[in-house]
Amino acid sequence: MTDLATIERYALAVPLRVAATVLSTTPVGLRRGLALGTLSGIKLGPQWFLRRSDAVLYAQSRTSDDDVHRFLGRWAGADPVSLPAQLELSEVELLLAERRTMLYRLLVSGALPGVRGRDGWTVPRDALLTALGRSRALDDRPVAVPAHIRPTA
Repeated sequence: MTDLATIERYALAVPLRVAATVLSTTPVGLRRGLALGTLSGIKLGPQWFLRRSDAVLYAQSRTSDDDVHRFLGRWAGADPVSLPAQLELSEVELLLAERRTMLYRLLVSGALPGVRGRDGWTVPRDALLTALGRSRALDDRPVAVPAHIRPTA
């Protein structure tokens, strides 16, 4: 999913490849930043994500790219308190700006906690926020990345 209007309205985090587009850079450059520790992110299964706060900090560290700053200024993010306790996969797709096939892989591998029911997968809101390393109150403060998910140089 790369619909920027949807990401601006809903996304809590974006996959590295989408973040590269949003931030006018390359996925390789973002991976280098993750490896060097100059950029923080969260890894769910094989996929790296940049949380809203990570992307904002990265954009602020760059010289000037008006398009990036304008985009990030509009990227409001979803309010986790208003999210339902159980999220359908389509909602998680919007919140992580990720394709459904990758989400299925994350669910099956256990990287993303979910419950398979008669009507499909659901993900508990609190489990999703925990997986993203966020508290219930979503804000723009930097979030420490636990050591077990930091990339090794």
